[in-house]
Amino acid sequence: MADQDGKKSQEEDLSLGIKDRSEPYPFHKYNHTNRYTEGSILNIPESGALNYIEPCHEYKAFINTTDETKMSKFTDEVIRFAAACMNSRTNGTIHFGIGDKPNFIHGQVLGVVVEDKEAYLNELKSAIDRSFEFKHKQAAQMCIKPPRFVGVLNKNMTSSDKCVIEVDIVPESVICEENIYHTLNMDTKKAKKKEKGKDADKTETKPSKQFFIRDGGSSRNLLAPTTSAKPMEEYKRFIRSVAKRSQLRKQAEEKQLS
Repeated sequence: MADQDGKKSQEEDLSLGIKDRSEPYPFHKYNHTNRYTEGSILNIPESGALNYIEPCHEYKAFINTTDETKMSKFTDEVIRFAAACMNSRTNGTIHFGIGDKPNFIHGQVLGVVVEDKEAYLNELKSAIDRSFEFKHKQAAQMCIKPPRFVGVLNKNMTSSDKCVIEVDIVPESVICEENIYHTLNMDTKKAKKKEKGKDADKTETKPSKQFFIRDGGSSRNLLAPTTSAKPMEEYKRFIRSVAKRSQLRKQAEEKQLS
């Protein structure tokens, strides 16, 4: 039924004659006059690392969230994407308010209503501090740029109360050098503790490490639980490649400057 609904949604979108294409907002910029139009399609697909400088992209519809969960959803997705870009040494932009299949056309501008922009800035800064290892917090704060709120116009080109939230990641070689970036995820575990002759539940939190990389159009955790006989093989192989990636990133930056 879900597949049928998704197919029906796509057919309805296509029947609307949506042909408009939108250029993405300029990377690592904030003062351009670019706006998106609701229903138009961003002319860039979700992608993995390309040439280190050309940003990869990831889309999040960000519509099925409650007031209680939307901020944690936002920060979780940004941290995951940012760590993947930093480890892969690629520029990147994650977009909130952009649809994807099966419920929308890939890259379809939806927009979201943002009532408090400053809250997103503050929550992201706090999330970076608690998600990265202490020795890498400053680097992460420098690589993960503040959220950008791109206005969304109605289809008749009038102003709306919606926007697309975008966060750029810029892992410059002078900042990242040859470092690797794990993120910390607080796992809540229950431990038994005897007290006064009775068993009492005690909640303990233990941070588990994650290691994200860009893999095609998504971010993948190389430390995720797996049934593979050699679960650390890919992780170790990637770690060995970081020095080379850092060198290639630096060369790409120098080429761009020249």
